[in-house]
Amino acid sequence: MKVIKKIQDAVTGNNVGFITEYPDNEYIARTVVYGHETSEQGEVITQGNITVIMRNGDQFTFECMADTSYCGQFGITVSNDGSNVYVISSDVGLWCYTYRGELKWKTRYTSIGHVIENDDRTVTCIASTKLLQFNENGQKIKERKIVAYHASRASKNMIYAALSENTRALIDSASLEDLWKCSIKKLGLESSRYALIYDHYLIINGQKPNGRIVYIPIEISRDICDKSRYDETIASEYGFNSYFKRPEFKEFISLKS
Repeated sequence: MKVIKKIQDAVTGNNVGFITEYPDNEYIARTVVYGHETSEQGEVITQGNITVIMRNGDQFTFECMADTSYCGQFGITVSNDGSNVYVISSDVGLWCYTYRGELKWKTRYTSIGHVIENDDRTVTCIASTKLLQFNENGQKIKERKIVAYHASRASKNMIYAALSENTRALIDSASLEDLWKCSIKKLGLESSRYALIYDHYLIINGQKPNGRIVYIPIEISRDICDKSRYDETIASEYGFNSYFKRPEFKEFISLKS
């Protein structure tokens, strides 16, 4: 789980940086990022920087050469053991630093949104048209094609993605294998980009042919749900919190229990 907060300039009100907080990380409390300052001609006046604030009070600040515009949208991902800081950039790709700011590796892949750390120390990234997996040295070891910009996290370790215009799948981030898939036409949907695993249901957010936005709970196996790790930030990002407050959700929970 992470919480992203914008930093605004006191005079202009413009966003100049952001803070990412990690309530469930035992080692890193938050990271603070300031982007490049550039001239009207686009020349870099001051480099952007990242400050990593540890729970024991230690702080480490280092320059980040990459444009951090994507980070402002998706935040920075840190490893579960606090050792790695993953920085995504719209023009460079993915950079992996130690918490002290030592660059471990970087990739050439751009348009990366989310970074998911797997238990075996690999990381899986959701890029614009692919799911990419890198090992601890930054080498690509797996990839899967997806429909452009149609993949998102369904939990901390599972991905909901479009395999084709009509087919949606729940994919394990570590193996990149399908755990569940279905035609969205079969669900009565025209389109769908987001889903959330809650209890033993995959709750799908989608649009009906008439344009109405709906949430469809699909019961999935207990094995999948036991393996999944719930992330409440996904609920707040894609509108599931509002669905949880609706009367039909309470009825669904009542029927389920």
